[in-house]
Amino acid sequence: MIRRERRRRFLQGAGIVLVALLGLRAWVGQPPPALDVTPPTLIGTWVTEDERYADRAFVISRDDLELHVGDGVVSYHAILSIQEVEEADHWAYRISYASPDGVAVLEVFLHADGILRLKNPNSVVWTRD
Repeated sequence: MIRRERRRRFLQGAGIVLVALLGLRAWVGQPPPALDVTPPTLIGTWVTEDERYADRAFVISRDDLELHVGDGVVSYHAILSIQEVEEADHWAYRISYASPDGVAVLEVFLHADGILRLKNPNSVVWTRD
């Protein structure tokens, strides 16, 4: 009888742990919801003083993304969605936009001091012009 009771308690505990882990997996695996509007802190023309990117910039507006890719070439893209995640020392944004190849993504990290960094390369500092 004692063995049966222990087994029952073990199975109940294991079931609770399993349900909790499945719930956590479902919650963690969910992407953050898309924002309804582009955050004002992202809107503007972003430039860098890094010489490697002297002729490059990007412009984020409410609905569009302009990529200045050098040699006077500018590509225009409709913003499809923006996801926002608060991190310890910055806000992370995932901007999905229409491109000729389908959907592309620009990932940026906006710090409290107004500095923006791209996910790649993360070492380049971008500021609003």
